[in-house]
Amino acid sequence: MTRTKVTSSKLTGDGKRRRQKVHHYRPKKVKLGDILQKTTPPCAPRVIHVQDPFYDQLLLGEKVVEARPYYPRFQDLLPGQLVEFSHRSSGSSFVVRITRKRIFRTFAAMLRKETIQSCLPHHDPDDLQRAVNKYRSFRNGTYKLFERTYGVMSLRFTHIEEDNPTSDTSDWGRIKYNKKSLCSILETVGRVRRERMFPLNRKR
Repeated sequence: MTRTKVTSSKLTGDGKRRRQKVHHYRPKKVKLGDILQKTTPPCAPRVIHVQDPFYDQLLLGEKVVEARPYYPRFQDLLPGQLVEFSHRSSGSSFVVRITRKRIFRTFAAMLRKETIQSCLPHHDPDDLQRAVNKYRSFRNGTYKLFERTYGVMSLRFTHIEEDNPTSDTSDWGRIKYNKKSLCSILETVGRVRRERMFPLNRKR
């Protein structure tokens, strides 16, 4: 908001006075309550594509750490933010919340700290070199180059429970199982298989 003040300048060549306008800035008054009421819109989850068999391991809770080269697009990822793990082939996905983020120089240092069992649950937990070679073989061996360039990032997370869990049998109704119970695991495996066999029937 501005306030205008009219002042007179010196005489011009034709003997007339030319009037000038000098603008003074007047700050606009803002109430503190209006600022506090404004909420920022929630950000969309960051999408991370995962291939087989690691998608099922993440979904079932067997794999509790997701490690990637520390690409520049991951450098602003912070604990508390949402991440959507998407299956590379079928397009099915689920959302998690990041609880911890760590940065390492190499995959070997990451695996020593996070443990092989947490990162690669179906690998020999005592064979560190084999686990390192597995990570470096991803993306046609480009992870080995990205490891030297960017370093390595590890993410720990918690699953976001679905508000409306689906049930295949109408007689059962809408039952919300414990995430780690046998019924929940069997239901999740069946749903993943159906989505891969019939991708057109998947809910958008």
